Amino acid sequence: MKKFLLYLVSPLLLFAANYSRAQNTDQPVHIAIIPFTASGYGRADITAAVQNEVTSCFANKGRFFLMDRAVTEKLKQELESAKDNASVYAQVVAEQGHLANAEFIITGIVSPVQIQTSVYNNVTTYVATVRIAIQMDKVETGRVFYNTPISIQSIGCVSEAAATDNVLCRFGTQFKGIVRSLFSPPMLILEVVKDKKGVPQKVRVNAGTDMFDSGKDDACGSILTSWITGKKKIWLEVYTEHEISGGGKTYKTTQVFGTLKVDAVDGETSVCDVSTGAEEIKAMLDKGIAPMVRLQASN
Repeated sequence: MKKFLLYLVSPLLLFAANYSRAQNTDQPVHIAIIPFTASGYGRADITAAVQNEVTSCFANKGRFFLMDRAVTEKLKQELESAKDNASVYAQVVAEQGHLANAEFIITGIVSPVQIQTSVYNNVTTYVATVRIAIQMDKVETGRVFYNTPISIQSIGCVSEAAATDNVLCRFGTQFKGIVRSLFSPPMLILEVVKDKKGVPQKVRVNAGTDMFDSGKDDACGSILTSWITGKKKIWLEVYTEHEISGGGKTYKTTQVFGTLKVDAVDGETSVCDVSTGAEEIKAMLDKGIAPMVRLQASN
């Protein structure tokens, strides 16, 4: 019992020290969202609605700082002038991004919403589809950080307007998951929740509803399971970081020594089953070190 109580108390101390180190590399990320454009005969209001969904995904002020519209409008003008030359575009991203104090620049092109109808028992059902090309450029390198076209389809709705609203909502849900995966904050094991003969069986990590969802239907009528994989079982890796010096440079490497499975999401934290690495986790906690956690690559 004494050993278990030690697990509950000591993480508060080790977390303060170890998490502050992680926080130093997790200051608010400066994001510049350039006004999106509509392709073809796309509607301006739909394009604006898509951009609003993207903006809302970066609404966490503790993690992101959004540049104001005056900055993004100027960036758009500079980027437009260089869009036909990849090397010049990368240079403009780096130069103008640094001037604007942005770390990432996001642009988007929204295709027209396609509406399909079907009739059954004299009832017309509407399904909307929208295709969105979003690109994130990293200012530090001037290179593309993310560029994957997204195609979203609504559920069947009673009107064209309802189908359009639903497809926008479903896009917001998917893009929120993309943002979580691309800008995942540092995760650490906070405490042991359950042990067996002093060996951790369940642990608590500092990632909750902001990172993982409940697996229930959301407001858009889609099933939420994992913020990146769409799977009900979310696996995490427990790892350590090491630095290796050579050739006048220092390289950072990681070593995975354990795995966790998310069992229950509880507000700002989650309880996880310890699948492997229990002894190593215990050894680190005994030394006052909070093990670091990340999404398992195989997910």
